[in-house]
Amino acid sequence: MLKQEDKDKLKALGFDVAQLEAGFKSETESIVTIPIGSFFTDETILARDNNKIEEGKKAGIIEGKTAGFEIAHKTIIEKYNLKDVTKKDETSKIIEALTLSQGKGDEGLQGQILALQKDKTDLEGKIIAIEGEKKTFERNANLLSMLPKSRLNTLNDSEYISLIQSSIEEVDGKMAIKLNGEILRDSKTQDLLPMQDGITKLFESRKWLDSVQEGGRGGSDKLGGAAGIKTFSGATEKYVKEHGEGSDMTPEYRSHIVELAKDPTFDMEK
Repeated sequence: MLKQEDKDKLKALGFDVAQLEAGFKSETESIVTIPIGSFFTDETILARDNNKIEEGKKAGIIEGKTAGFEIAHKTIIEKYNLKDVTKKDETSKIIEALTLSQGKGDEGLQGQILALQKDKTDLEGKIIAIEGEKKTFERNANLLSMLPKSRLNTLNDSEYISLIQSSIEEVDGKMAIKLNGEILRDSKTQDLLPMQDGITKLFESRKWLDSVQEGGRGGSDKLGGAAGIKTFSGATEKYVKEHGEGSDMTPEYRSHIVELAKDPTFDMEK
């Protein structure tokens, strides 16, 4: 006789329990209706369920990875403003687009660096030029303060300073005046003659002072060799004759006189 528990299980599977019991008891063959279906052991069911779980996990992992890549791709695309790619593109394509974009950025950055370097070089050049101009200005201002007060007004101060530049020489870190190829020194101590005294000596030698007395310059108003006219009046007369009335008021005339005055034998008083 079957247990009630087993009877219930057989019924659940679709068997007619009474028919089964009668068949078991009959000494002759009996017909038993067997339900159509598949029957699994507990081990088979457990294995089936485990497989379904693994398949689900795999599917979930694949779906998660896909979603993760899309999120990562979207972030990169937006951050680096990549064009012609989408979040569903292959990672290699995203990397290629990113590399190209970064390469362009590097070129732009290099261009900016070169421009900045050029600006820096230009600025340094301007600073050097300004410093040079400042030194020249300070030196000329110092020289201007040393010009003799009795100097002729035939030339302006800038022209005088320009003319004496070639006579200034640095000796042992100090500025000195050179006259006729010799550095001017104190006759007693042989120390360098102070600049102001040296400039006065130079003006006296070139007859650029009102106090210089005429004399001993015979023939200075005549043409002489390659140097030409040796007097201011003669040079002016010749210049006006060659260039016309009023030409002695032009910058060109003043430059001409400055050039003539570089010769120590040129007489500015005559």
